[in-house]
Parts: sequence; C-alpha cells; structure tokens
Amino acid sequence: MNDLSSHSKLRLHRLQCAGWPRDAAVGTPEELCFRATPRMSWLFDPVRGIKALQRYSDERQSLELSTFFGAFSLTTWCGSAGIDEVTLELSFVGSCTLKIYADNGHEGRTLLWEQRVSSEGAPFRVSLDGLKGQRGILFPLFEVYHGDTLELFGVEYLSSTPPRYSPRLAIVMPTFKREAYARRNVERIASEVLPEAGDACRLFVIDNGQSLELPRVAGVELIQNRNFGGSGGFARGVLEASGSSTAFSHVLFCDDDVLVDTQSIKRLLALLAYIPQDQVVSGGMLKMGSRNVLHEKSANVVGMIFSSNRGNDDLGRVEAVARYDEATFATFCGWWFVCYPMSIAAERLLPFPFFVGWDDVEMGRRCNRLKLPTVSLLGVTVWHEEFEKKDTTWRWYYHTRNGLVTNLLYDAGSRVLRQAVVEIMTALLTYRYERAEYMIQGMRAVARGPASISGSAADELHTGLLERQQTRFTDMRSLVIPERITRRPKPSKLRKWSARISMNGHLLPLRLFKHAGEPSDPGWAVEQLHSNRLVTIFRCPRVVYYEPTSGKGMLCEVDHARFFRLLGRMLKQWIGLRLNWRAVGGRWRAAHEQMVSPAFWKQYLGLNR
Repeated sequence: MNDLSSHSKLRLHRLQCAGWPRDAAVGTPEELCFRATPRMSWLFDPVRGIKALQRYSDERQSLELSTFFGAFSLTTWCGSAGIDEVTLELSFVGSCTLKIYADNGHEGRTLLWEQRVSSEGAPFRVSLDGLKGQRGILFPLFEVYHGDTLELFGVEYLSSTPPRYSPRLAIVMPTFKREAYARRNVERIASEVLPEAGDACRLFVIDNGQSLELPRVAGVELIQNRNFGGSGGFARGVLEASGSSTAFSHVLFCDDDVLVDTQSIKRLLALLAYIPQDQVVSGGMLKMGSRNVLHEKSANVVGMIFSSNRGNDDLGRVEAVARYDEATFATFCGWWFVCYPMSIAAERLLPFPFFVGWDDVEMGRRCNRLKLPTVSLLGVTVWHEEFEKKDTTWRWYYHTRNGLVTNLLYDAGSRVLRQAVVEIMTALLTYRYERAEYMIQGMRAVARGPASISGSAADELHTGLLERQQTRFTDMRSLVIPERITRRPKPSKLRKWSARISMNGHLLPLRLFKHAGEPSDPGWAVEQLHSNRLVTIFRCPRVVYYEPTSGKGMLCEVDHARFFRLLGRMLKQWIGLRLNWRAVGGRWRAAHEQMVSPAFWKQYLGLNR
C-alpha cells in the first residue's frame, strides 16, 4: 500500500465515482450515498459536495461512504473483473484523519489504511493492492476533530489495470403510452451519458404505442412498433441494434416506467470493459415508495412460485451493502435493467413472444441452460413502482399461459399444473371470478399449443382481453374504512373448519351471509390488495381488496352461480391438460427455437414487408 501524488505518471483508469444524492426528480436518499455523524454537523450541496461545519467542542465528526452508491465492490471488481489494485482519488480542501476500511458483511470491518491528510484542492490518492479475490466492500471514512476543516468534492475509484475490452452498449427501452416517464429517462440519458460515452452507447426507444414524440438527439433512435408487448419491444430493439452500422458488444434491456440514475449506466459501461464478454449483468430494482429498500436483485421460480434474492433488503444498512454482490443462484433477472452480451443475444437470446409476463423468466432459464454467468454491481439499479401496489385482472391470463408454457419448455413434471389449479381455486374462493376466468382461458391457450401465440397478432389478442367485462382497479377510498384492515381477531377453529368445508361459504345459502349494504356493515370486508385469506371474508358477501398507499382497489362480491360454473370449466381444462401434458409440452418445445429466432420476429412484427 502506498500514497500516490497527483503528479504521478502512472496511467489510471476510472472504475466508478461515489454518487451524491440526486435532484428531486430522482430522489436518491442520503443513506444510499453517505453516512454523516452527527448529521447536523455537515452541510450537503448537490453541486459542490459535503462540508463539515465548524464546531467548538472536541466531539468527533465523521463522514463514511459505506453505502450503495459510495462504496467500492470488492466482490465484483476484484472477482469477476479481476482487479487487484485500486486507487482512491479524493478531491477535498482541508484536513482530517482518513481511514480506509474493507467489510465483507459477515465478520465486521477491517482497517486497511489510516493517516492524517490535508489538501488545498489537488487530488489526493491512496493506492491499495493485493485485493484480487476479496469480497465485500471498500470505502473511506473521514474523521474531523476540533480545529479541522473539510470540504469534500468527490471520491473516485481508479485502477492501473487497463480495460480489457472496448464495450459498445445498445440501450433498448420499449414504451407504451408512458410519455412522461419515457421523456424524463431519455432526456437524462441523452444529456448525462451519451455525450460522455460517444459512440460507445446508443439509446433505442421502441414506441409500441406509436404516440411518443421526442426531439432529435444524437445517439437516440425513436422507432415506431406495433404493440406486441414488452417482449415485442425488446425483440425489435435487439433486431435494430444488431442490424445497425455499430458493432454493439452488449444490449441493455431497460423498462420505461422507471427512474434511471445515469451513474448506473456509467458504472455498467466501466464494468463491461473488464468482465468476460459472456456474462449477464443484473441491475437491482429499488422501490419507488421506499427509495432505500430493494425489491429484488434477481429471483428464483419453482413452478409458479416466485422468491426474490435480496428481497426487501434495507440498503441503508452496511451489512446489506457489503453482501449485495455476493453470488446467488438466480432463475432470472428482471427486465427493468439487465444487460446481455450481444454476440449471444442477437441469435439466441431474443425474447419468447409472451407479450407481457414471464418473458424475463423464460430468458433467464435459457441463460442458465447456456451456462451464462450473472454478476451484479453496487449502484447499478433503477427505481420502479412497487408491484404490490398494482393489479390488473387481464394480467392473470398471461401469468397462467406464460407460466405454464415456460415450465413446459424447461421442466419435465406437471407440478406447475397443480400450482396453477391452486391459484385458480384461490381466486374463486376469494370472489375474484374475473381473475379465475382469465386464468382458465390461459390454460386453454396452453392446450392449443404454439399456434395460440404465433397464429394470432398479439395486439389484437390483447385488445380482446381488455374489452371483456372485468372488475376495475379504481379509487376505493370512499368505500373503505382503513382501520378495518388492521383489526384482525384470531379466527376460531370452528370458523376455519366451516370456511374450509363450505368452500368459503359458496355451499351456504345467501341468507346465512352477513349484511353488507354499506362499508360500516359487518359483512363488508376490507383486505390488503393481494390478500388470499379465506377465513377473514367467510360469510362476507362483499370484499374490498385495497392498496392504502394509492387508495386504489377493487370491490368483489360473492356469486354462487358463477363460482360453480367457473369451477366446472377449470376442472374440464385441468383434466384435458393433465391427460395430454407430455404431448402438449412436446409441441411447445419443438416450436421454441423457431419462435425465438430473428426470422420469426421479423415476420411476426411485419418487418419483412
């Protein structure tokens, strides 16, 4: 370990810089960027940086960058990227005690370097070597005592190891009538990433709604496309990028309804210059409502059941930051922000034409079959509206159809069919009859085979789904007493038993149900939007499934005749699929390679014409 003056002739290459909280449009919380103690003793300015205020006591002030956007990932940079030496370049004015720590998230922090330092603004550098193979994070801590002054402008992580590749990144962002989100992200990428990246990066905006207008900007291509869903948008983007005059090395799939911190793209570009070119880079999804909470980094799927890797981690905690890049098995990475090698994507990683839902899962299963490694990197992320705040009835058609098809393509057993039946029964027992009807229709499409997708236009099919009568997800605040959501007395064994044997009241006459004329009546139940509890709505003829943050929800009512009619249709579809499961799976597997080929997508999107 040694100090390097700002006049060193050693050629250094920037890996990443510590990020400061962004403007209100992004809303990056401070705890993801720095930890200042005590907070009132530090003044932050988004342009200049952070400054220690004068104090007239011996109390220590500290500024620590052990954060999601402030720390350096030893796990990824010194693992997959093969970096052995890292140089911290600090831009500051004043004097302080500088400490540099490593923390793997399991054994506590280790002090690597400590010294009293001062600067009049010239970059101060500290070089640390022998880091290859280490895991966790590396970060500086600044201690200010009585008589010290410190104004920190920036922290950069550099390396003398030259880039191994010259990546060229195609960013593909499909959009459908989300003009405000799309314009905001395009403007930010065009102003903060493209000028610096030059011809190493280009943005392809695929307008599935054919309604978006953008000013002409160098490096941004707006492409009109039929609404064949997210998979159609991403497929069109890959086809356009692979057919352009630029030889792109990677393609980034990015949703339109996200908030993109452009530092994520810059860090991704730097990482792609070092990691092997067959690796997939997974970006995290942070929650829009709780900006420091991770929805997931990647996920696993068993049949129809999802579980998140790092789900709901509070990235304001040092341990969560230090463990973030640890390798874990993942079935798939969400398409809100995931980067694929173009050499493989252009031919073998085009999406399966699912329209929406499970397309990223199927792609993940394909990546695992191709044995493509997946890595992540601190600070490579987006903010996305929480899925638990959303619900649309028509989506359950795609969930069932696409989920069953994905499992037919990659798994031999019929476990997923049992799980689908359980999900339909749950919908029926909780009065979500429209959901069950869409799911039964999804089962029917699976039984028809690949022609149910390839033989019809995706936008026309989707329009038909939307035109059907369905319970709408609307503002329900005028029909909800919120306190009812939290009052949950423990149900008796008799109540549980009665709900179970009566199919949650569907075998009981309506005269035995409680009165539910208005929200204050005992038979008017209020449940969380995604609740599947049966016993709490037993003998309640009306249930409001409610999401309190947005105030939206849906009102569902018991309907005995509809319950038994849909139950019979479900049993018919289940028996037919179960008896022909192997044959149905064989047809889908036989068509798979052709349905993810460039030739198929050009014909499907009408590009040959």
